Amino acid sequence: MHNADLLHRALAALPEEALVLAMPPLDVGVSCEHAGFACTLEAMSPRFAGTLELSAETAAAAWCELGACVARVGIRKLVLYNSHGGNHALAEVVARRLRKRHGMLTVLAMNLGASMAPGSACANLFPEDEMRYGLHGGALETSLMLHLRPQLVSTSAAKDFASRAAEQPKDAALQLHAPGFATKTGWLSQDLNAHGVVGAAATLSSAEKGATLARECVESLRKLLVEVHAADVDELLSERPLFPPQGDAGGELR
Repeated sequence: MHNADLLHRALAALPEEALVLAMPPLDVGVSCEHAGFACTLEAMSPRFAGTLELSAETAAAAWCELGACVARVGIRKLVLYNSHGGNHALAEVVARRLRKRHGMLTVLAMNLGASMAPGSACANLFPEDEMRYGLHGGALETSLMLHLRPQLVSTSAAKDFASRAAEQPKDAALQLHAPGFATKTGWLSQDLNAHGVVGAAATLSSAEKGATLARECVESLRKLLVEVHAADVDELLSERPLFPPQGDAGGELR
């Protein structure tokens, strides 16, 4: 829901000269971390009933095939606008496949990513640990939904769902969870909090923070779309790899 709302706002804010076409949303993605299966010697038993998910193989195939449809009509620019952390690593692989197979400028954008960057207007709204560990239903996502869909948020049910990863020393080599490309385990959500929710939803969330977060996300996406629209694909993407690496494209093979 917040993916669709932020995208709609960004599209509405585009200048007239920036033509951007939005494809239908893909509401089910890669969510194995929220499946909640407990592996025992006897069986695999579900804990979080109701999670809908695609396997990584199915999702990658679907995304690549949709990208191929875009390429077939002659469009060489595609933005993958992602709102789910579980999709992100696979979406990077898909972005490279589309670039390799179709010569497309494929851009991966996390819809809350820019707002969480150091120095952003939102960086001072939430403590550093919440930005680092509050990754699912925490203060950021709850604040955003309080702004966008307050009727769907039950504040009486909100709690502060602490991450077990926050209990580890930050200088430890073994980290249960860490953002980006840092060293970490292949965690499932119950590894971080048994409820499957992680972050201070009760004490750090507000609609006002959500409004600021939404503005930052919309402006970041609007700016990205304008720049992608203006980008020269042939200038950005190289089709002449050198082989051998120190030689030229017509070098002798030995």
